[in-house]
Amino acid sequence: MTYSVKRLTTLLIIIVLYSCSNHATAQSFNFKNFDSDMGLPQNFVYCLAQDHNGYLWIGTGEGLVRYDGIHFKTYTQRDSLSSDFIYSLFVDLDGIL
Repeated sequence: MTYSVKRLTTLLIIIVLYSCSNHATAQSFNFKNFDSDMGLPQNFVYCLAQDHNGYLWIGTGEGLVRYDGIHFKTYTQRDSLSSDFIYSLFVDLDGIL
């Protein structure tokens, strides 16, 4: 009798776990590819960061790019950067670049 109770309990656990797994959904992500045709100074990106205002900052070999969700704005040595090659970005705990 105990063998059939154990078997029934095991079967019930398997059914519950299976039914729960069918309801679990994975998080979905939206990806959008940006390139030089859309406003980047070049297609190779070295780093990305998002600041507390929601701007996406992109480091390239031809400058620092700010993306506001619509437009790209490129900052270079002409804008007082020490170099056009941006290979790392840092956002502090307050979200400030």
